[in-house]
Amino acid sequence: MTVKRKRLAFVVNNLDVGGLERVVINLINSLDQTLFDIYIVCLDGEGKLFEEIKGKIQDSLVLSKKGGIDIFSIISMRRFFVKNRIQIVHSHNHSPMIYSGVAIKLILFNKPRLLFTEHNQVSRLSVNELNKLSKYLKMVDRVFTVSKSLIKLYKSKLDTDVDAVLYNGVPESVIDNVDKSRIREEKELTDTDFVLCTVAILKKQKGLEYLIKALSELKKYKDIKLLIAGSGVLLDELIKLVHRYDLDNKVFFLGYRSDLGNILSGSDVFVLSSIQEGLPMSIIEALAVGLPVITTDVGGCSELVIDKENGIVINSKSSGELSNAILKLYENREELEKYTKINKERYKKYFSLDAMMNSHVQEYQ
Repeated sequence: MTVKRKRLAFVVNNLDVGGLERVVINLINSLDQTLFDIYIVCLDGEGKLFEEIKGKIQDSLVLSKKGGIDIFSIISMRRFFVKNRIQIVHSHNHSPMIYSGVAIKLILFNKPRLLFTEHNQVSRLSVNELNKLSKYLKMVDRVFTVSKSLIKLYKSKLDTDVDAVLYNGVPESVIDNVDKSRIREEKELTDTDFVLCTVAILKKQKGLEYLIKALSELKKYKDIKLLIAGSGVLLDELIKLVHRYDLDNKVFFLGYRSDLGNILSGSDVFVLSSIQEGLPMSIIEALAVGLPVITTDVGGCSELVIDKENGIVINSKSSGELSNAILKLYENREELEKYTKINKERYKKYFSLDAMMNSHVQEYQ
């Protein structure tokens, strides 16, 4: 018996470099195409990673949304949904949800179901913006978050119930064919160097200034080094901070890298110093490799890392707590082996691509 494929459209701002975008790309590339015909709408251009999905989608709509409410974009989305007989729209973050909801309202018959995943935009909204969001959420059929902590946030800020938590996941390809020595050779690091790494868009919410300051507090430990993978608006400012603390031989900016498996596997500890997060893909990638993790207690980070069980959880905005946590693992190397085994098991059980796919497919049925 032939199974009729469901017509599923993802709606995003774009597919630029970021955790949310990587989640959507992983979903599109991994969904069973005997069960789903997949479509995508991008509100603000394609983004750098759009090429990664081109062979997997039936059709796409790429817009250049103007400020305010762009009526042309809404009408274009309505036409796209109707033309392709879309049955399910899965929107990620607020603008995609709002535009999808209004476009669906304009469809007279056979309206698609609207699903919405919150990736932690809500934590940055003013009271007035929260009131508006609460009204727009009434257009949504199912509301998801990427962490349990966001459920509490929704209840406290919006008095809105969340239907399910859909954890992010990453494919095992992150750890396939990795070369542990490549990044150390590239940056002339020795096998005895204690290498920290972080993967982040270089913006304020990532708290990288606290991590760099923490390194300055550990300057006497000559073999502690830090790799920062990622690009962003704060690059020049962070480079100046490294110069100011005289850390040029300890902190290395790698820019955007597609070989994260090599960087993670070539490091000893992953550090996330964020001030705000949803459920960071970077930590999940570190778990997949088995890398011990130090993270700030923001968003869903403490759902990924349980303090003293598979890593260390600290308060945000504290270079002192960061340096203490780094020093603790530096001086207790046996802890690293314990965390490595636990993190690989934790990844496979909760945060693998298969786990993410199964939870999403259940919602799409």
